[in-house]
Amino acid sequence: MPAALRTPAAQCALPLSDRLGGGQSQGEEEEEEEEEENCKARLQVHSQESQNAKSVSAAGMQNHFGERRRIMEQLLVLLGSFLLVSLCRGQVLCHEQNCPHFKPVSKTDDYEERLYEATDWITTKVENNDLWAANVRLGDYCKRQKAAGYNFAVDAWPVLITERPDGHYLSWYVPPGMKKPEDTDEHVKLDTRPAGTVYVKVFDGEPSMEKGKEIKVGLQKALDKALKDYDPSSSAGAGFEPFIYPTHHNEVWIQAADHN
Repeated sequence: MPAALRTPAAQCALPLSDRLGGGQSQGEEEEEEEEEENCKARLQVHSQESQNAKSVSAAGMQNHFGERRRIMEQLLVLLGSFLLVSLCRGQVLCHEQNCPHFKPVSKTDDYEERLYEATDWITTKVENNDLWAANVRLGDYCKRQKAAGYNFAVDAWPVLITERPDGHYLSWYVPPGMKKPEDTDEHVKLDTRPAGTVYVKVFDGEPSMEKGKEIKVGLQKALDKALKDYDPSSSAGAGFEPFIYPTHHNEVWIQAADHN
């Protein structure tokens, strides 16, 4: 049968003699009526099946576009977080001129000892363990200061999460020579870390608060074993790339005790 005549609607549109075939008697009224009834029934079934198919197709299309929308929304959120982190920060592991300057003192399998110069940072407190909100706060501060004419570096790292007795603080590094604003923001402070010795443990993998705590405990044990004198009240985790990067260079810093 030709493709155009494969539906009940197309078949019922044919003359009755064609539908009954050449061998059928066209003069038998009962047979004609029966064929017409059968044709109507086939049309009703076909119409219902077509409607069901359209409904299924429409639902499928709706689900398809709904899934695409969900994926696009996730990608936009991911892109937004990437742009926010990159707003005042660099996008790759920093070069020496845009990292805090230090001189290596010694290195073992368990830690590095470095002598850092004094460094400046912009810092905000992490409330309720909400690092995202703290990051947004620093980003908004950075945008406002740029609009006011203050020149913050766009390729300076690391980002620090510092643990102090009164809580955790998020800091972005401010390289030397930057024009810094007055310290007038209620929630973001200009912070200076003094020059001194820092004990450092480098690790890779996706950074997290839990991993940082684990590395800190191991570093403290190594320092105790080496009889190193350090400040137990404060430590910091340093990150050098946006969170979504596939590889990460992370560090835990513990400041040597200051006996001055």
